[in-house]
Amino acid sequence: MWLLDVFMDSVFVKPIFHVHGRFVRNDYGVYIYADGQAEKFDSMDIDFVNYGDLLKLLEGIGYKKIKKMQWYDVAEDDLEAGLHKLEGDADINAMCEHLMRNFGLIDEFHIYIEHEVDIPVPASDGGAKCGTGSYVDIIFE
Repeated sequence: MWLLDVFMDSVFVKPIFHVHGRFVRNDYGVYIYADGQAEKFDSMDIDFVNYGDLLKLLEGIGYKKIKKMQWYDVAEDDLEAGLHKLEGDADINAMCEHLMRNFGLIDEFHIYIEHEVDIPVPASDGGAKCGTGSYVDIIFE
């Protein structure tokens, strides 16, 4: 019976990573994330969410050089007000506490990623080599 109670008290949330986009203001001045993609994962027990595991999830889908992560509080009226830094386990704990307070209304967490990507750079011999740069840098080159 005790094992069943522990299982029933577990809270599962679904991580959603937003990648390849950029933050811009639209024609109305509203802060938005444009041209991005959402990478969804299976639900996780909120008690075991940690920064290192999120980095491993990202690495597993090809994002090895993370420059910046922010979690989004979907209870906020707009994206700009709802973004919070995500730099380590203390920030993960703050995000998880927020999710627990709002569980039932929120069963997923949204994380926006700024990452580096390999950029082909022309070599003097006509070939190409790979360098790195921010994804945002590529958009404006």
